[in-house]
Amino acid sequence: MQFTGKARIIQNAAYLYVRTIITTIVGIYTARIVLQTLGVEDYGIYGVAGGVVSMLGFLNASMSGATSRFITFELGRGDKQRLKGTFSSAMIVHIGIAIIVFIFAETIGLWFLCNKLVIPESRVNAALWVYQFSIFSTILGITQSPYTACMIAHERFNVYAFLDMFSAFAKLGILYLVAISNYDKLIIYSFLIFVISCLTCLYARIYCIRHFIESHFHWTLNKELIRPILSFSGWEMFGNIGRIAKNTGLNMLINMFFGVSVNASVGIGNTVSGAVNGLAFNVVSAFQPNITKSFASGNLEHFKAAVIYAAVFSFVIFNMFSVPMILERNYILELWLGIVPPYAADICAIHLLFNGFVMVVSVLNISLQSMGINRGQNLYVGISGVILIIVIYMALLHGGSPVLAFLILDFAVVINLVYNLYLLGRNNNVGLVKSIVLRSVIYPTILYVLLLSLLYPVSLFFGKSLYGLLALIILSIIMFLPSSYFLLLNSKERRILTYKIFQSFKSEKL
Repeated sequence: MQFTGKARIIQNAAYLYVRTIITTIVGIYTARIVLQTLGVEDYGIYGVAGGVVSMLGFLNASMSGATSRFITFELGRGDKQRLKGTFSSAMIVHIGIAIIVFIFAETIGLWFLCNKLVIPESRVNAALWVYQFSIFSTILGITQSPYTACMIAHERFNVYAFLDMFSAFAKLGILYLVAISNYDKLIIYSFLIFVISCLTCLYARIYCIRHFIESHFHWTLNKELIRPILSFSGWEMFGNIGRIAKNTGLNMLINMFFGVSVNASVGIGNTVSGAVNGLAFNVVSAFQPNITKSFASGNLEHFKAAVIYAAVFSFVIFNMFSVPMILERNYILELWLGIVPPYAADICAIHLLFNGFVMVVSVLNISLQSMGINRGQNLYVGISGVILIIVIYMALLHGGSPVLAFLILDFAVVINLVYNLYLLGRNNNVGLVKSIVLRSVIYPTILYVLLLSLLYPVSLFFGKSLYGLLALIILSIIMFLPSSYFLLLNSKERRILTYKIFQSFKSEKL
């Protein structure tokens, strides 16, 4: 089991880790300043108003997944003409989606914002400005998706990482302008965020046009190429409806039952868990092009090896960093925010307990998509998402708390994992499923529980302190990495991994 490209996967992961570490540190600090600058009420309004547009973005999310898969697939096959046709056809469809989203956002979405959301009367005008800037940002992002897909397919993660880091530092910089501005701080903040989106998209498009010949757009719609893309994206759309129902729909329910202050708690909880998720998702992102290209080129052994590696490494890395965050969540939030919104710590803990399984689900999604199998998983996600939001609504209607709502939401991830494993096994991959279950679910979960049990007394000993947090992080890394290396990898894989790590530090060109 050897990976080609002279340690390209490890180097891709390294780029993404540098990006994640920097953007996480800057993002966490930025979120604190945003909360202090805007206040809890405006912070909640920003999340809710922008969330309405996100509900309408499922069309783009569906098409983006299909575009990324087919561009990477054609690149793996080496057919340049089909690659050019795929990009141009996908771009035309994305422009059409942008028009549809704009129409729906300015009609149904605007009505929903004005008539259904609980927003203080004095802040309605600001919420409308936030909403409009969110629409423009969404439309820009929709037409940007094919270019992003090209960068990922060509594995230009260094450029991808640079753009994210620029965006993170720029968002931190604009807070100074917001703080000294005499204008409405929420409105000026939304506007400047939109400006940053414009700058990053402009750079990405220029880079792609200069480096990737297929990104030279032509007004040609190839029906032969677009038909499988639309079929694939149709099922992705169905699944994304369920995802929107689970995520944005839940945010709306929280707003209706508890108001914008608890929406702020949800945003804080998602930010903290998202920071840990980002560390693990780097592995998934680094492996994604490799998994798709391996299947496209018919290298099934390489394909299966990449799937197992991605699932194992992502789950291990998530567990390693989530343990200290769970044990010290109250201290972290107090240190970070000063005043912690209600339920924020509990929402963080729930996300961190369950989101390790999200890593494995993501790898399974990529492997199924690379095989052209996306109907079953999206059928499940679409139906279960609608059912989940109904169940949560009934729970809240009968006096349930926000904590119960997120317990219901996150437990569904485990069911999703089991179903995706069934789909993979049904397509003659029983051996691969057994390896994933043992090496990326059962064994890491056992290590996770043991680590929690061993480090809990350490957390009690140090109490709420920076030294305690640093001690837990160091101990978690020291205990988890060696145990994962020796327990989750066989001898051959350990030799290959060690070799690739040493190779990644060499200065030779890819």
